[in-house]
Amino acid sequence: MGRRGSRTPGIGANAFDPEAVGALLAAKQRGADKPGSILVADLATAEALARTPA
Repeated sequence: MGRRGSRTPGIGANAFDPEAVGALLAAKQRGADKPGSILVADLATAEALARTPA
């Protein structure tokens, strides 16, 4: 269970799936301007997520 006071404890999505991220933001009633946290296993994954399209 999530921390005390959390409105949507234990919810997550695949950060590489735009549709899943959109559904997560909708479920948490957040816009893209207030994204959630991303947990990663290693630096290579963090770097892949941090890249922006050219």
